[in-house]
Amino acid sequence: MPPVTMVNLPEISPDKEEAFVTNWKKFREVLGKKPGFLSGRLLRSLNPKAQNRFVAITQWRSDQDIMALVQDTEVMTAVHGFSFSHPALYETIAE
Repeated sequence: MPPVTMVNLPEISPDKEEAFVTNWKKFREVLGKKPGFLSGRLLRSLNPKAQNRFVAITQWRSDQDIMALVQDTEVMTAVHGFSFSHPALYETIAE
C-alpha cells in the first residue's frame, strides 16, 4: 500500500505567522515519534498576500496511522490552538 499524504491549509493571521511556524516545528517533532510517520514539511507562499499562505504536508504509512492520532493525547495537546481548516488525505496517483 502506498503512503498517504495529509495536506492542511492553516489560516494564520499575519501577526501570528512567526509563532505559528515555531509551534508547527514543535508539533512536527511530536508527529515524528508516532507510528507510521514518514515525513513532514511546512511550506510558505512566496506571495505574502496569498490566500493560503501556508501549506502543511505530512506523509504517513497508512490512513489508519493518521486516524490513530485523534486518540493520542500528546498529539491532541500539541495541536491545541492550531487552525487547520481544510485538512484532506491524498494518495499518489502519478509521479
